[in-house]
Amino acid sequence: MVRYRVVNVIPADASSESNDDFQPCLAVDPGLPSAMVVTAYSPAQSSARGSAPYFLSEDGGENWQALSNIPRRGSHNQTCVFVGSAATRGAGPAGALYVAMVPDDQNSSELVVYRFQTATAQGSRVYYLQSGADQPWVDGVTVASGPDAGKERLYVGYNLLGDVAEGRTARLAVCLDAHPSGNAPPVFSTIVLDRHAPSPADDTPVRTAIHGGVGHIFVAFKSLISYDPDTQRSRASLIVVRDDNWGQGSTEVGPFEALKDSATVPGVVVSSVDLLNRGNTLLGVRSSCDLSIAVDPRGGANAARVVYVAWTSNDDAANPSRYVLHVSRSTDAGVTWTLILSVTDATLPSMAVNAAGVVGLLYQKVVAGSSPVETHFQRFAGTSWDDRVLARTAAPTNFASDLSRVVGVGANFYGCFPAMNSPDPDGHYFLPGGGGAVRFQRPASVDPFFFAVEES
Repeated sequence: MVRYRVVNVIPADASSESNDDFQPCLAVDPGLPSAMVVTAYSPAQSSARGSAPYFLSEDGGENWQALSNIPRRGSHNQTCVFVGSAATRGAGPAGALYVAMVPDDQNSSELVVYRFQTATAQGSRVYYLQSGADQPWVDGVTVASGPDAGKERLYVGYNLLGDVAEGRTARLAVCLDAHPSGNAPPVFSTIVLDRHAPSPADDTPVRTAIHGGVGHIFVAFKSLISYDPDTQRSRASLIVVRDDNWGQGSTEVGPFEALKDSATVPGVVVSSVDLLNRGNTLLGVRSSCDLSIAVDPRGGANAARVVYVAWTSNDDAANPSRYVLHVSRSTDAGVTWTLILSVTDATLPSMAVNAAGVVGLLYQKVVAGSSPVETHFQRFAGTSWDDRVLARTAAPTNFASDLSRVVGVGANFYGCFPAMNSPDPDGHYFLPGGGGAVRFQRPASVDPFFFAVEES
């Protein structure tokens, strides 16, 4: 039996707040999966001016508290990940928490990373990565075995703002030992991901997927092909690159050059993507920021062979509000791709693959009625998709998010999404099929919502 839970992350003692807490990201401790953190664009707590908060649950997502442990005033872009070994999943020890953020306490786009020894500890700055950065996406893992066992490896995707040579703005910062012994600082290398010729630049999102068992890293991004200033319509190539040695390359190929479209250009084009007005929003989500990639974590002969990528595209030029969500699958480690799902009027995809090889896909969809936002979760075990509505809510009055996140832990899925905290008139307070309560709060605003899909 599968149990579904949805919980508003805003703590009960803050129910009167009316902030739009958008841009939610979830991290689950692989060693102690009852510990979870959600980051969002939330203001500092009144008792902790000068520090930015995140939300912590220590009981598997049922209850949440705000901790002001990030030593910066706030952030308009931040993501989080627990770095631990899949080999110790559920058995401890607790993993370290990393937060990549662009603080809003000064007039710059400074990308920094903070490390937290535990989920309740005060953060310490790891590294200043880049000025002029946007949309950081942090991912990582602890090496489970071999000569580098115990090393925390970190991967931060971002987009570089401003006038960049040849328009190649998609970047990945790679750190092979994010917590070195002694007082040595961690060393990051910066990878220019796009080896094609974008015009005028790469699009905003950069997303990663890590197979911690064999050290294969997949990265998805969009390389713009054209831009029409009159219609504000863009066309892009969705590209996936791969590295088979933790982001280091090999004696035969450089970092992230394991996949090639031709004999010389790294990266495989999965699909073309149509975008109408990259700043346009659907359900409060910017149309250009919908991208997700996930790899099957299982080992054996097919380790890191099965990969999934999701994106949205304005396939109908005559209907600029109609975006179609697509999912493609590769069974040869990214060399070739097959389309396996399309959903009309949908946005904000996020995917993960659990330990059994089942795909979990989160997205939001436009429906008719006074509560036009449906948040869906679909599972795919290889033949067909099952679909569950997690929430039906009002349309956001302002911007809602550029991202969401789903994490696979064992056979379970956990994730977060942004939504108005207003239920539909039909009273969707409980999920069909034996789920838990959906806690809505007042006054109406965008809140981060946690969800769990658990096998029992």
